[in-house]
Amino acid sequence: MKACIIMHNMIIKDEEAMNIGFDCEREVNSFISVSYGEIPELHDFLQTHYRISDRATSSQLQEDLNICENNMVTSRIIRFELLMLS
Repeated sequence: MKACIIMHNMIIKDEEAMNIGFDCEREVNSFISVSYGEIPELHDFLQTHYRISDRATSSQLQEDLNICENNMVTSRIIRFELLMLS
């Protein structure tokens, strides 16, 4: 518990030092517009999320990532060997 309090105080001090210029009074009294229509950006985000969450797509992306990583490692090894031969 004592560690939590110390961490909390450290965060508060750090945030005070940042002085981000957030005005609570102005932000609370600001007008907030609410949209009841469709939001294209949200729709696109959700479609992408569902597509990536699909098990088959997720597996394919992981496999592609592994192939890319292996190619990068191989490329680094070849460059190192060429450097050593020079």
